[in-house]
Amino acid sequence: MKGIRTIALGLALLAGATAVAQAQDPQAQGGQRRVGMGVAPLLEGITLTAEQQTKVDSIQKAFQPKSQALREEMQAGGDRAQLMQKMQTLNGELRTAVKALLTAEQQATFDKNVEAMEARRRQMMQNRPSPQ
Repeated sequence: MKGIRTIALGLALLAGATAVAQAQDPQAQGGQRRVGMGVAPLLEGITLTAEQQTKVDSIQKAFQPKSQALREEMQAGGDRAQLMQKMQTLNGELRTAVKALLTAEQQATFDKNVEAMEARRRQMMQNRPSPQ
């Protein structure tokens, strides 16, 4: 049950952050284009080359319809636990694809960002009141 809550929180944060990121000017971050929030926190502190950025954008664009379909299926009342597992798998595939584009130095920063994000998620889950 705790795992399902964790996944639900992650998906809610991802969906909300993606909507905000899409509404923002991609050049708003100091002239550097930003990817959607799905991987943006994981690329914090990493300066992508123009080629890497183009590839990251393409990867995110390719994953977006799959992610959207899962969110719509959840909203339609599908098996939430199963759909959240599928979303977690999809997000893992997205991370793997993006990480493969990075240099070894960039991958080290990416891995630290993944761990930091997971630590924040665990902390939020610990501080969350239990349902009655």
